[in-house]
Amino acid sequence: MNLYAKGTTVSVGKTQADIRKLVEKYRGQWVGVVTDHEQVRPIDALAFRLAGLPIRFNVLHPRPNDPEVKGYNLEKAIEAEYKRRWREVWLIVKSRLIEAVQLKRDVKEVFMPQLVTKTGQTLWEMSQKNMSSLVDGSISLGAMLQLPEGGLS
Repeated sequence: MNLYAKGTTVSVGKTQADIRKLVEKYRGQWVGVVTDHEQVRPIDALAFRLAGLPIRFNVLHPRPNDPEVKGYNLEKAIEAEYKRRWREVWLIVKSRLIEAVQLKRDVKEVFMPQLVTKTGQTLWEMSQKNMSSLVDGSISLGAMLQLPEGGLS
């Protein structure tokens, strides 16, 4: 499988600016990007508000032993993978903004994993503690196909 944006020449700064334009185009409020170098693996946090809701995407910095990092020049391979990861986030943000605004879907549903809670964790991060007990793969096909009460809105 080919990775999205593999071989991109778009810089991380340009991609971040592109994301900011998208957020503002869809009437969101740009907060910014912060890098946490104190983690075992540095991580970038991209934050914005949409419909008053705080949203954060985390972008892990690539490491030499990541499967996506390949090539003779390790430094260039890491830089290329870092650019690719940011371009991937751009695509995800763009598609979800279109889904939320143009297709009139609830922002909470579209961005649920990235919604930031009062604790500062995203819903995705909070759910990881109990995920295996919530979803164990043993659900029946009938239960999977059940519509929510009141049908689809």
